[in-house]
Amino acid sequence: MAASDANMTELRPPTGPRQPTRQEVRRYYWGLPSQPLLIARSSTTPWDMPRYYKSLIPAGRHDALAAAWQCPLKSRIISCLDGKAIRWLSFFPIKIGDFEDQHTQSLVLLISVDEEHMPQWNFGINNVECEMMATSWFPLTNPEAPAKLEALNAKHAERTTVDFSKFIPFPGAAIDSADNTRNSTDTLGLTVRITKRPTELWLSKWQFMTKQEREVVSPGLIETEDVSFIAALTCNHCVQSRSKSEFDPVTMRYDVHLPSAKYLHEWIEKIDHSIAEQSDRIVRLEDGLRKAGWSDSEEHQACVPMEPRIRRFKFQTQIAKAALSINSILRDYTRPFEPRSVRTLGRVLYTPPIGLDEGRKTISDWALLEIFEDKVEAGHQWNLIPLFWDNVVGMATLKAVDPTLHKKSSMQLQSSILPKSELRRGIMAEHDSLLSRNPESRQYVLGKYGAATGLTFGYCNDFKAVTRRPVGPEHISEEYFIVGLPDDQLNSDKATRFSKRGDSGAVVWNLDGRPVGMLTSGEGYDGVSDITYMTHLEGVFGMMADRGFEISIVD
Repeated sequence: MAASDANMTELRPPTGPRQPTRQEVRRYYWGLPSQPLLIARSSTTPWDMPRYYKSLIPAGRHDALAAAWQCPLKSRIISCLDGKAIRWLSFFPIKIGDFEDQHTQSLVLLISVDEEHMPQWNFGINNVECEMMATSWFPLTNPEAPAKLEALNAKHAERTTVDFSKFIPFPGAAIDSADNTRNSTDTLGLTVRITKRPTELWLSKWQFMTKQEREVVSPGLIETEDVSFIAALTCNHCVQSRSKSEFDPVTMRYDVHLPSAKYLHEWIEKIDHSIAEQSDRIVRLEDGLRKAGWSDSEEHQACVPMEPRIRRFKFQTQIAKAALSINSILRDYTRPFEPRSVRTLGRVLYTPPIGLDEGRKTISDWALLEIFEDKVEAGHQWNLIPLFWDNVVGMATLKAVDPTLHKKSSMQLQSSILPKSELRRGIMAEHDSLLSRNPESRQYVLGKYGAATGLTFGYCNDFKAVTRRPVGPEHISEEYFIVGLPDDQLNSDKATRFSKRGDSGAVVWNLDGRPVGMLTSGEGYDGVSDITYMTHLEGVFGMMADRGFEISIVD
């Protein structure tokens, strides 16, 4: 759906509980990162221009709703929406409003509607307290970004300097693959050790087994071999080429590179541009000195007093030469990484087709990357998360989330994951200082380091969204969702985003460093994420075990 003023009149329903005004459609979700449009809401409360920016706030302690949410409420909502022919993408209970007033905010059922298949206005929502929001779903891989996303990136002042962490294989590093024609940058995820893997013959059998045949297979019947090597997780859609939809052990075991070619080339372009600018500046400044009658000869400097104008020219020249020297050093640092062979980190080992794991009701979108021996022997410290920022807002975020972490430069992930049972429906902490002292809050304040957005923090609990993917075979799944920290905590004026395109595969962890899940996709308007979806590592490890892999987290 286009959001232009010309067709805004068409968005208003001729019938229904309320007809959103043009301003209400555009400003109802004022403050969310993607600035989505309001489609409809059941509340008849007159709308006023909000005094504060809105944030998405996960549901707190609602035990009655939690019990009903498991069954049968979700299936009844699906039947209702499908009966009205609404092309929904997801729905879940959430609070939408000012973070400071979260305890007085009522829960709403937020239904995300595919912006490309907008509903007609005859469906009626009088009998359910809900809101409908124009949105779209997208994997968090990084193809060519839409114009609005590029503009938002510039507005958020993303890194423009060299990030040396991009050259180190840690969870969050930018990777690409030799067979990847999308020119994308995606994220290296959690590092694991494989001690047992299925044989090639078994994998080929598994590939063509029916659902019933797989259900009767026991772990004892899986043909495996004992091994010991380091591997890393990421998403299937990060490493799978466009032309193939299923894994072929022979043709799809292509190499994976770090840093990614896209990041390396962009970095080199910036450095070369800066070198050219500084060189030109030095020439202009030295020419200005000569025209002013200044000479670098010792005799001249001993006899002629330095005027303020000359002093200013000389100081600016020294600054430009220092910048040129630094950029030249950085450019020399990148030269060894230009050959693809030097940047080869490993290879795609195994990636099953993307689909629904029906037993777990979750998305199967994962891949194993084997790390080559020479990279392992290089002495890297695996699963080490950098905790540094290059901007004032980032430092404020980290300090607000956990003052203890704020004093550290890195955090080593633990070797045990946070179980699903420990993701609680807690009350949100009103003040930042509570986050570091409240054990329950620490379970659902989650962080991640992604190739696109770096270090970010958000909220998650055990209310899962019901999602329907608009690409490939239609399937309905249940996924954990994460919303970014509201900027109210930073005395700022805008909601934050937890992820964007390019963060697929990033490992999510809690404030104690326990791995929780893996990022797969996002949901928002015009390519910007308001909601981030995560697959819990219990599910990912379970799907691997089903196929005969035995893994542990590298500590």
